[in-house]
Amino acid sequence: MSTKVQSDSRAPRPEPEPSPAPPPPRRWASYRVAAEYLGVNPRTIREMTRDGRITGYGSSSQMIRVDLNEIDACMKPVGGAA
Repeated sequence: MSTKVQSDSRAPRPEPEPSPAPPPPRRWASYRVAAEYLGVNPRTIREMTRDGRITGYGSSSQMIRVDLNEIDACMKPVGGAA
């Protein structure tokens, strides 16, 4: 003989956790455009990819793009705002 346990439908159910927001769409830019965006020399952007501060994406070494969102994320306040 099996006994069925009935759940109490009056008990509050926990709220489901909200799903995380999707990442923002990538904002692709060449080294030159990214350098203009930051106001630096394109060599600085190459150095940032070389030392791992940002990631370079591309199918060849001649066509590398960076994500401007990634550049924004690696910037840190300096001086009095820090």
